[in-house]
Amino acid sequence: MDGFIRLFFSAVSRGSEGKTNRGLLLLILVIYLLILSGYLLWPFNFIFTPLKNCARWIEKGNGIEFPKSGLLINKETTVDLFDKMIKGSGLTIEVWIESNSIYQHGPARIISYSINHKSRNFTLGQSEDDLILRLRTSASDLNGADQQLKIEDVFTRKKIHHIAATYNFKKRCVYINGNIAIKNDQQKGDFSNWDSSHNLIIGNEASGNRAWLGKIFYAALYRRALSEQEILQNFKSGYEKMSTSTKLPANLNSGPIVSYRFDENAGNIIHHEDGNSAHINLYMPEEIPGDKVMFSSRKDNLYDFLSIKNILTNILVFFPLGFFFVANLKQYSTTKIRLTLSILIFSLTASFGFEILHHFLPDRHSSLTEVLLKMIGIYLGALTYLYLGKSKKV
Repeated sequence: MDGFIRLFFSAVSRGSEGKTNRGLLLLILVIYLLILSGYLLWPFNFIFTPLKNCARWIEKGNGIEFPKSGLLINKETTVDLFDKMIKGSGLTIEVWIESNSIYQHGPARIISYSINHKSRNFTLGQSEDDLILRLRTSASDLNGADQQLKIEDVFTRKKIHHIAATYNFKKRCVYINGNIAIKNDQQKGDFSNWDSSHNLIIGNEASGNRAWLGKIFYAALYRRALSEQEILQNFKSGYEKMSTSTKLPANLNSGPIVSYRFDENAGNIIHHEDGNSAHINLYMPEEIPGDKVMFSSRKDNLYDFLSIKNILTNILVFFPLGFFFVANLKQYSTTKIRLTLSILIFSLTASFGFEILHHFLPDRHSSLTEVLLKMIGIYLGALTYLYLGKSKKV
């Protein structure tokens, strides 16, 4: 290791005549910045109006499209839905959707009954090409993440999917296009610990920081687990028309307590169907709810800050940036005060700059804690160069 360090500094920091090889260092720095930019910005789907709700009606047929960050959220209280659900014999979440991209994380919320990214009654979401089901029960945590169910390779192709997720207090089943994709009996418990203050949201989290990109044509909730035959019937009843049009048939099974056909095609209210359903209309606000200060768009808290994954990702990724910045800066005669100030200004500018870029992406979120972690990474890289350079006398 000692020999490798000496060889590295000899090759990078000294030319054949003892002069610093600035050209090589600059080349390495440029290559690193290009790789880093690609990692942070992929897939380059910028949102230049981050507070605007970009949900919109589909031009031809019935449905709502989320080309960028947007959401639909309940306009009235969800107490009626809550009362019906906790007195039922289970749950079925049924949707007809088309995902726009497999580059979605969080998981991105397709439909969620929640209040933020840490407390939910249920969430059906997408993470890359996987379908995610999180369900709170009396035997799970308040987020349902400890009993998360993942169905892999669902969104590998851009096409319309009929998805039905069921739970009967004994087992969870997920059906994709009428076929059972997974059956799991690991989760137990009822809905006695559900929270009536949570929101019913489509396309995002209530806090506005888990955007899903795609189209939704139908959504329904049942207070029981539909049978395999019922789900297959629902799928078949919509398959022919769905293959040529986004309009859904009128003969889907009755029985949901909340259902939306998205057939208004105008305005900002999505009405629930009449009949036995809970009286909850969805609302398309002009702006996405949540914090409007750029660097508070994600709730900063001690848990996020102390996340091992979060710390290592930010510090290690930005470590080389500080290392090569000081390597180039040392080519010029400078005092310790100027060197310290230069590192401070550079680390602050670079960290804020990358967090601003995060803010313009639908699946990224700006955070003051991550600004600090990026600065720490840059400083550690800078100090490492100074220490090794001094200890090895290069």
